[in-house]
Amino acid sequence: MISIRLKKWLGILLGASVINVYALPTNLTHVQVLRFPTYSRVIFSITEPDKYHVFALPNPNRIVVDLTNAHLKADLRHFDLGDSPIISVRSGTPKPSTLRVVFDMRSAAHFKSFIAPDTHTHEAQLVVDIFPAEKAAHLVETALQAAQPVAQPPVIMVPKPLIKRPAFIKATSVTRSIEPIKKREVQISTIPKPHSVVVVIDAGHGGKDPGTIGTKGGKEKEIVLGIAMRLANLINKEPNMRAILTRKGDYFVTLRDRLRLARKDKADLFVSIHADAYQNDQSSGVSVYALSRHGATSEAARWLARRENYSELGGVDFGELGDKSYVLRSVLIDLAQTATITDSVHLGTDVLSALENVTKLHDPHVEQAPFVVLKSPDIPSVLVETGYLSNPREEERLRTPEYRDELAQALLSGIHHYLSSHPSVGV
Repeated sequence: MISIRLKKWLGILLGASVINVYALPTNLTHVQVLRFPTYSRVIFSITEPDKYHVFALPNPNRIVVDLTNAHLKADLRHFDLGDSPIISVRSGTPKPSTLRVVFDMRSAAHFKSFIAPDTHTHEAQLVVDIFPAEKAAHLVETALQAAQPVAQPPVIMVPKPLIKRPAFIKATSVTRSIEPIKKREVQISTIPKPHSVVVVIDAGHGGKDPGTIGTKGGKEKEIVLGIAMRLANLINKEPNMRAILTRKGDYFVTLRDRLRLARKDKADLFVSIHADAYQNDQSSGVSVYALSRHGATSEAARWLARRENYSELGGVDFGELGDKSYVLRSVLIDLAQTATITDSVHLGTDVLSALENVTKLHDPHVEQAPFVVLKSPDIPSVLVETGYLSNPREEERLRTPEYRDELAQALLSGIHHYLSSHPSVGV
């Protein structure tokens, strides 16, 4: 159990730690560009690993790397870029505390990034792998073809452009029976039936982990379970929707088990419900979180290291690709994660808009953090902080059945709005 007082002290200590870390500047000492047949790798040698942000910009196409609290000590003028997709490299300081390195690209590109230790210099390395967009699309199709079982009937790949959520790309197989089929024995429907949208609802904490305890004794584990069960009841009354709870009572479920349950039940959406505390008793309102890129990077490394996970991602059996397809597996995971984070932010935005009708927003924008329960690479996932139990008025409100009903209705409304703008989820 973490009390509100302990959380206050932790906040103060963590704040002091951040100040000390930021007092140490990061030096970018070397930048190296490596060319491989299917992608380019850029290696940044840095003295102190600190915050970084990598993103892509269109018109013109660029890959941008922002390093917090960093100084440029490397020479960016001499690179043998050859026939790489990178045209040029330049740097700037958009803010006094930010060093920006820009790669001008010949065309649109995808990327993945991660921090790796340099065993020779004892510095850290920020690695950014850059894949041309058309190459990434080709790799996805190649992976899907390679993942088909060997002893299966011919598979006809339906040609289509790279879709928004590559984790859900599926091949359509057509088979013919050897035996003649008698008339009236088989009825073929030309209209595909929509499958029920599966929403996994995760009530935070439980059992030995009570979560936050409010000033008036309200327990987070009880409050969020009440909201989760109300939301599940509402969803199960909807046509073509089905709710699954990660827990239905007061017992403990590990974070990874919550993720595994979502994958086991083939969830389309994942909604985790919490009620936090803050450093002061005046903070109030709801917040919604999606996964951060930092959290996605660490999860991608976990998936690449654990072969048994490969068969789970979008139905593609990565185990059939062989050890030589590390880059291909990495591209597929990164594409799935990037699309899923985008969908998660859209879902979070719709949920926030609906919640604003019943309560105050602590932050009007979807925040991003590396929460474990948000790390499914192909399931849009959000974490909803329904309020602050450190605020006596908000605690009292969260303990009333009427307010829990309002929150559940608002959450359903936000999910409805997201599904209406993403009709492919319900097909």
